[in-house]
Formats: sequence, structure tokens, C-alpha cells
Amino acid sequence: MNHQWIAAAAAACMLLTGSFSAEAAAGEGILLGKDGVPVQTQEQPAQGPRLVSQKMDEKTEAVQNAMAELPHSRSAVVRFTVDESGHVEDASVLESSGQPVLDSYAAASVREWTFRPALENGRAVSSRVSVPIRFVSTKVAVPAAPLSQNMPDWSGEVKKSMEAHPEGLDVFVSCYIEADGTVSDIHAVSVKDAVLEKYAEKCIRQWKFQPARNPDGEAVGSRVMIPVRISAK
Repeated sequence: MNHQWIAAAAAACMLLTGSFSAEAAAGEGILLGKDGVPVQTQEQPAQGPRLVSQKMDEKTEAVQNAMAELPHSRSAVVRFTVDESGHVEDASVLESSGQPVLDSYAAASVREWTFRPALENGRAVSSRVSVPIRFVSTKVAVPAAPLSQNMPDWSGEVKKSMEAHPEGLDVFVSCYIEADGTVSDIHAVSVKDAVLEKYAEKCIRQWKFQPARNPDGEAVGSRVMIPVRISAK
């Protein structure tokens, strides 16, 4: 068995940073970039295993809750063997993220990865690998906020519905602001008037948002409740 140590960074789903972190990796040896290709170094030739598939498991509610409880983004370092056929064996957590649920999730995901195996004298050999899986804290330190609030023109139906509200009204809309500021899962929740609810949802779709930030200043997705003020123009 080739006991050469490999350090790799993964870029899968919303959990990972997608950039190599030498500080988080254990051991020395060939470095794998985020695309799974060995980075040439003076110390070792680029003959280490290369990532082929690095899909992460679906995040359960327990995993999502654990990420929301992280005071800061953390990494779990997973150690495993890549066998001669490129499959993962003996995956275990070398360095904890501080959350057992996240450690288990990282190890379970890595077990499903596949590699092109390491080569020694042109022959496929098994190798030991350490990979840092970085979990971004989804704890909200700074909430998402609108950057622009364009109000579409009223249709005839909206004007008719607003006759019952001469002073105007607030329609509360639940939505999810993604880490890139886009909006999804939009639902008006506070007015029993389908016309006004639809109008409020249309407003939210046209607004621009600044995403929430976690304690490390990283953009994260978050669910928010936003009041849309509808009043006479």
C-alpha cells in the first residue's frame, strides 16, 4: 500500500467553500485542487488520486440545524483510503467540526466519492487521503434586507380590492433569500385577498435584496418575513 498523504479541498453543494485550505488539511504530500487535479509541488510528483465524483449527501433537517448552530464556519477533516479501483474505504473523522452531526454527514458523503487511483510506476495503487470539508455557519448575524423596492403598477383588480383599504395596508410575505440575493419560495401569509396577496408576491419577485451574513461575514441564505406596504399612489 502507498501511504502517501494527500490533502484535498472539495466543492460540493452549498456547504463547501470551493477553495483549498492548507491549514485545514492534515499531513503532507500531493495537494488536490478543488477540481480534483493534483497540484504540482517540488516535494512530490503529481501521481496522487484525482477526484471523479464528489457529490454530497442531501442535507437533513438535523444537518441544517447543526449548521445554524455553528458560531463560526468550521471544517471536519475526513481521513480515508482510496483503493486501486478508485473507491473510498475506511472513512473516519480525523478532526471534528465541533458538531457530531456534521462530522457524520461529512464522513458519510465522502464514502460515496470516486477517484482515479494514485499511480506508482504506472500501476494503480491504494493511497491514504485527508480531506477538509468546510461547513459554512448559517447563523444569521446581519439579516437580509431589500436594496430596491419597486412597486408594480396596479391592475384593475388591485384597484378594486384596494377600495376596501383607503388607508393602505401591509401584506406580509414569507420568502427565502438565497446567498446570492435571489428570492425563492415566496408566499403571502397575512391577507385573505388573493388579488392583493398575488400583487405583494409580484412586488417581492421584482425587489433586489442584500443577503444575510453569518458571524464570519459570509453571505448565507435565510428565510424572512417582509411587509409589503400597499397604499394609494
